[in-house]
Amino acid sequence: MDESAAIDALADTFTKLSTNSCSVDLHAQHIRLANSLEDKDQLLVALEMATNYVATPDDVWLPIIGAKVTASDLDTPEGVLEVLAVYSKAEEDYMSYVKRAASETALAAAGHLLNEYATYIAAERRRKDPDYFILCGLYERALAEVSKRQFTGKVGAERAL
Repeated sequence: MDESAAIDALADTFTKLSTNSCSVDLHAQHIRLANSLEDKDQLLVALEMATNYVATPDDVWLPIIGAKVTASDLDTPEGVLEVLAVYSKAEEDYMSYVKRAASETALAAAGHLLNEYATYIAAERRRKDPDYFILCGLYERALAEVSKRQFTGKVGAERAL
């Protein structure tokens, strides 16, 4: 995609985000487009915008933290406090999954049984507004559990795949 087309697509994405600011897909598209323009400031704006509206993974937070560390004077208390504020916000974002605590507790209590993963994934998929970052993580964890069980010789692991 040439630069003018990318800028047009970016403007279109901004328009869509103004009406649907909680769309994970639109924020991901915004980040990809900003990244394709190779403009660090525009990318930082896209990353920060995503963190303001949706829970984001470390792939979004790490560049923001890195930019803040680079821009701040860590030899002053104010600079350190600015960086700590970003870390605190990232931690709050990470810990914002309180609504999933019951499912996580059930999964842990069941010893990470594959059936519990299936129940948890099904519940996430049935949500009105599924969180794809959560679903991806759940699938990865379930696949890792299946793989671990395969290597330890547990029966039925292959069927779960």
